[in-house]
Amino acid sequence: MKQVLKYLAVLGFLTQSGCATFLEDLTSKDEGSEREMGGVFGNQADRAPASFDPKVSGGGTDQIDPTHLRTQADYHFTLGETYALAGEPDRAIEEFNLVLVYDPKSYLVHLKLAGEYIKKGKITDAIEMSRRAVELEPKNVESRILLGGLYAAIKLYDKAIEQYEAVLAEDPKNVETSLYLGAIYSEKGELKKALAVFSKLGKTSKESRHLAEYYSGRLFQQEKNHKTAIKHFQASLTSKPDFEDAVLAESESLELLKEHKKSIDLLEKFQIKHGPSEKVAQDLSRAYIEQEKYDKALDQFEIIVSHDPSNINVRIRMAWIMILQKDYDAAEKQLKAVLTQAPDSDRVRLYLGSIYEETDRPNDAVDQFLKIPVQSSYYSEARIHAAYLRRIQGKFKEASEIVKEALEHRNDVPQIYAMYASILDEMKSYNQAINLLGKAIEKFPRDEQLNFILGSLYDKVGKKDKTVETMKFVIEINAEHVQALNYLAYTYAEMGKELDSAKELAQRAIKLKPDDGFIQDTLGWVYFKRGEVKEAIKILEIASQLKPDEAIIAEHLGDAYYNHSLVDKAVKMYRKAAKLEKDNSVLQKLKSKIDAIEKDSGRKTASQADAN
Repeated sequence: MKQVLKYLAVLGFLTQSGCATFLEDLTSKDEGSEREMGGVFGNQADRAPASFDPKVSGGGTDQIDPTHLRTQADYHFTLGETYALAGEPDRAIEEFNLVLVYDPKSYLVHLKLAGEYIKKGKITDAIEMSRRAVELEPKNVESRILLGGLYAAIKLYDKAIEQYEAVLAEDPKNVETSLYLGAIYSEKGELKKALAVFSKLGKTSKESRHLAEYYSGRLFQQEKNHKTAIKHFQASLTSKPDFEDAVLAESESLELLKEHKKSIDLLEKFQIKHGPSEKVAQDLSRAYIEQEKYDKALDQFEIIVSHDPSNINVRIRMAWIMILQKDYDAAEKQLKAVLTQAPDSDRVRLYLGSIYEETDRPNDAVDQFLKIPVQSSYYSEARIHAAYLRRIQGKFKEASEIVKEALEHRNDVPQIYAMYASILDEMKSYNQAINLLGKAIEKFPRDEQLNFILGSLYDKVGKKDKTVETMKFVIEINAEHVQALNYLAYTYAEMGKELDSAKELAQRAIKLKPDDGFIQDTLGWVYFKRGEVKEAIKILEIASQLKPDEAIIAEHLGDAYYNHSLVDKAVKMYRKAAKLEKDNSVLQKLKSKIDAIEKDSGRKTASQADAN
């Protein structure tokens, strides 16, 4: 019966009902059952029908040779069984119908036909065969259970109840039928009747008391009466302490009541006393991940994998946790093991590439990223990573080829345009990058990152008015875009205009990122341009502490010192900036500043004297 209803659920008959989850839950019990067709045919599934006696005329004369009759019946029955097991329901139906030619009153063959019609999705025919089986053998429990299940599947609940009640009249302790009867009442919204059925089952069969309490709890759980549901689940566990479905259901109700700690404690205690349970491990692992208790989550994942070593998804999640914990060796080992099982797993290759990226193996990372095919949902992300790695390696041509190819396949991803533009920026192909972004922004007019990069490129080709206009638009899109706030403030400072606005923009940026040395530098430079040199020095010193290895910050602080007549400090900062600067034109400018100071003073600075 269980497998019949499972099959119907797959076809979509059970899932159409409002309380379908309850029936589905019933069908999921005792999945280890080895009965064919859910026990519909009992132990008779492997033998031919019993009633194959030849027909006899009114005068007692044989119409057909009984030996021939029996031989033909057995032959077609055996063929029907063979085709049924081979998954060929059409041929099985044909053979079983031939059996009925020899014995039309075999209830078992009618049941066999019902099973094959179920496989074909022909529920009306299955019902007709089951109904005939019941007529032929009214006291046969399995026939009525099947017919009741079929009626339930098409929501003929009253007819289903009639069959189940007939079964219970013959066999009051039939656990499965009681559960299905209760489920039907639940489907009809008759909660009291459903509870009465389960209550009676608990009193009739001590061995099934845990099921009666469990399903009573499920009824209250569906009604969102979780406190009462928990009482029934606890009663179920009292009857059967190792009943994992009850502990999982109680945990679920506790979660819905926001009793998260109690829920986890319950599962942990069950796992210690009655585990390891794969199902409990699944729930516990989710809870631990939500709480960022990754070591405990890994322990539960190990339990799941021990039950099912082929569970690729769990192995990938284990690797993900290991990556978060920066245990890259363990994560790599786990992912490589998964690749042996699923060599085409794009997610595994993405994670593996990320590990290689983090562990400074860029070539291995790029190799993994480029193996991810265009149809993968990870394609864009993988190509962007590959291009980024080639960019930081200085392999700009290869990087540009990667993103150029990616755009041919996925021109709907703004991040690919952004990466391509940044590579062209590195190659100093500013106008090409501007043209690229112009086309991209036609597709994504309010993409803040594309507009920000475009604004910075306008700056590099000397179009500062365009820079200002574009950065204002980025801030209009996102008032908390820190980079745009900072860039616009610095641009105003460099242009020597809108200094009040520049100050306000820089202060807004600092509130968002107070520990950013570049933003502190911008604010200090704005103060300097406003003539507030004392305040500029304070801010620029903070910037220098946050970013001690940035040449431009050292130069700005040197300018502020010099303007405030702190000549020795100024020269010291200029020399520091010169050591850090890689651009020759800027380096020459710094040397010119140092030479000018020495020429004006007509003597060596104190720092030079100290150096000598």
